[in-house]
Amino acid sequence: MSATPRRKKTIGASKVIAWLLLALSCASCKVYDPELVAQACQLKSIPSRPAPTGGDSKSDLVFVLANLEWLNQDGAATTRSYDLDGSCTRAPNFDNACVTQDNLPIEDGEQGQDNVFAKRVTPFIFSVFPEAATNFQVALEQGVGAVWAKVHNWNGEVNDSEVQVDIAQTVFGVPGDLSSEVDPGQLGTPLDADWPYAPPIWNGDDHFWLRASDFFSGGLAKPRFVDDDAYISEGTLVARIPDQFVLSFYDSERKLSVILVNAYLIAEISIPEQSILEASIVGSWRRSDALTALPDFGLCPDSVQVDFSALQRFIDSNLDLYTTGGVGSSVPSCDALSIGLHFSAYRANTGGLHIAPDINACVGQGT
Repeated sequence: MSATPRRKKTIGASKVIAWLLLALSCASCKVYDPELVAQACQLKSIPSRPAPTGGDSKSDLVFVLANLEWLNQDGAATTRSYDLDGSCTRAPNFDNACVTQDNLPIEDGEQGQDNVFAKRVTPFIFSVFPEAATNFQVALEQGVGAVWAKVHNWNGEVNDSEVQVDIAQTVFGVPGDLSSEVDPGQLGTPLDADWPYAPPIWNGDDHFWLRASDFFSGGLAKPRFVDDDAYISEGTLVARIPDQFVLSFYDSERKLSVILVNAYLIAEISIPEQSILEASIVGSWRRSDALTALPDFGLCPDSVQVDFSALQRFIDSNLDLYTTGGVGSSVPSCDALSIGLHFSAYRANTGGLHIAPDINACVGQGT
């Protein structure tokens, strides 16, 4: 199946440069009001593991995440993360675990929540590509790029000190009653105009086909991204997402790929219904990986329409976490963007594996 021809869009140079100048100018501004009365900062920490648990009944739970909140540009998205560095970067002390550019603090959200991605990066993304929020969400609703997770050996109770969680990303989904009609050799994805299958209806009975690169050659039985030391604490699932998991968001012209480091999947479970209600993915996006992702998103290094060095400075000015420690007693320099994404969650079934869309918005665009 041939992919839908993509119409290349040119980014107005004045639009990108104006936004970047505004963002970078804030580097010299105060990011807090010194007249504010200091408040105690109780860090919103990732839930800790419960005491060892038993339970004779062991079951599996499969779910997918969609309806990404930050794509709705809702201010509440900035409060949907956790403290990721053990520091409360808020007035009056602005404690920080790493050295930011020019030593200027990047203020945390309430309770020390780290989420510069929602607070500063996505406003830039949607100012340059206003249609991206809608297009990414449409793709998610079609089952393209949703996060899939499978919980193994859950005791069915509010606390379980050890479960296994497999994590992958979906390529497409179909309603349950159509799952038997899917051709295993089908090419393409729902991003193609001639895609033949109806999208999922998100009723808990949909079947999803997963990104083949998230599994070894053994197929579904051999996932690459596994936390065999996850747990459930007071109804909250906590799973460490192995480093280098790629979280990609798509439309027909571009994709945004976030390579996660030091990341967690944190999900709220409804014990009576044995289902996931909502979930967050929190962690770090390294500077080097963020820069590598720009061309697929349409911000091309060789284009005369984009000041790529200004983009680099913008990313540098927002680094607020570190992924490698300092030497000796020195405080490390920040080398990553904090990220917190909040989703709705749905029960799901697994159909098989499929090749993910291959999109690079800069190919053939020219300068």
